[in-house]
Amino acid sequence: MPITFLDGSVEDELAFDFREIFPEECGLFFGFGIGDASFNGIRALRAQEPRGERGCGIISFDGKDFYRRSRVGKVSVQFANFDLKKCRHEFPGRVAVGHNRYATAGKPDAQENVQPFLRHTKWGEIVVAHNGTFVNAASLRQELLAAGRVLSTTSDTEMFFNLLTLSGEEDLEKAVISALNKVKAAYSLIIVSRDKCFVARDRYGIRPLSLGKLSRGYVACSETFAIDQIPGAKYWRYVKPGELLVFERARAPRSVQYAKPHPRFCIFEAVYFMRPRSRINGCYVEDFRYALGMAMAKDILGQVRQMGIDMVVPVLDSGEYFAKGLAYGLGIEYVEALARTKNFAENVQDRSFTAASQEERIRTILGKHNLRPDLVTGRRPMIADDSIVRANTSKILVDLFKKAGAAGVYFAAGYPPIKHPCFNGMDFQTTSELIASAKDIPAIKKRIGVDWLFYLHEETLVRTAREKFDYGICGACYNGAYPEKPFSPSV
Repeated sequence: MPITFLDGSVEDELAFDFREIFPEECGLFFGFGIGDASFNGIRALRAQEPRGERGCGIISFDGKDFYRRSRVGKVSVQFANFDLKKCRHEFPGRVAVGHNRYATAGKPDAQENVQPFLRHTKWGEIVVAHNGTFVNAASLRQELLAAGRVLSTTSDTEMFFNLLTLSGEEDLEKAVISALNKVKAAYSLIIVSRDKCFVARDRYGIRPLSLGKLSRGYVACSETFAIDQIPGAKYWRYVKPGELLVFERARAPRSVQYAKPHPRFCIFEAVYFMRPRSRINGCYVEDFRYALGMAMAKDILGQVRQMGIDMVVPVLDSGEYFAKGLAYGLGIEYVEALARTKNFAENVQDRSFTAASQEERIRTILGKHNLRPDLVTGRRPMIADDSIVRANTSKILVDLFKKAGAAGVYFAAGYPPIKHPCFNGMDFQTTSELIASAKDIPAIKKRIGVDWLFYLHEETLVRTAREKFDYGICGACYNGAYPEKPFSPSV
């Protein structure tokens, strides 16, 4: 998709889909030694559907055979009619792997790129599911092709199978560790064989992965919220950076610290992607977002009072808790003047991108951001959103408030200016997609047409994350400090 900045054209905005720049993160599920593993896997994937809408898949194992279904599209659509009876028939077994795909690498709508992948190896059938992006994927691909390997997909995940076989190790566990150390970041990985299963995170812990207990078995999901949706499952702990967990029959999981940990969790996960009721190191995401709003309020209180701002309006859904904390900290009214209409049939958001005509695009965008004019007429609202990326959505929202007769319109972004690409799993991989990479704050303020624009300070974000998560973070998209930069293929 060509990248352009909005210069006031409603037609450009209506044809643009924010999710094409920020498709959701992949969602993982792993069940080991649990009853109805595939049915619970589908339940967990549905809870994580906001993380990936490009494709979905389930592979189960009953101790003898593997059973697979993968489709392009949302899990709520592709597995809509899979009840308990059908899952038991088509995906039997007490081991299952599931994946929701959001494509940062590989052709986004190609069936062959939908995970989990199953391949035949010298260790027998092996299943792999992956969340993240290998920063050295290009150089690895060239290395594998030069070694005579055949790659049947454009997904970086497939390369992991080749790294296993090229390790030279006869023992699968040693081969897994060898392959993990070949890929620096970023990944959360599920690996299933007939005899052993593995769960791993890279040494930085960039992408999330949490563990739960269910009876005598175990589950792993990208978000704790998904664990909570499985009856009887209880959150246990997160997978540590650089940790490999080995699951074997009739044994407790065995932990192997295969790499020295250097925690650098993607903080944009907490600000935007993760569900509010998920937890990071014990802290609910909604509490963190609320705390960000409270902290930002202290930074801007004097300016807000001077400007006469009298209400905070959230951009739902990800801006909700940030806006609540901001309003409470500022001592002004919190008003949900913007409604975000949902497609209740599929429990997903309508997309202007899929509209068939200009009239339909207009209806869709207005339905997604429906404003009650009477709540803002004559007042001075501050729109509160989780972040500003291209500023297109921000501009059309500001225009709505102005047309409603607001006496002044202000904007608060709960994240610092995003100036740098992400190479670790977020799909904004060029600076041309980021308005803050080319424009300073006054220019962005002018572009979206607000009376004043507030950004969360970097120091405030880091301090709040440290207080709430007690965990190192990656903020490369705003500070350029990458855990691992991408490796260019050698010529």
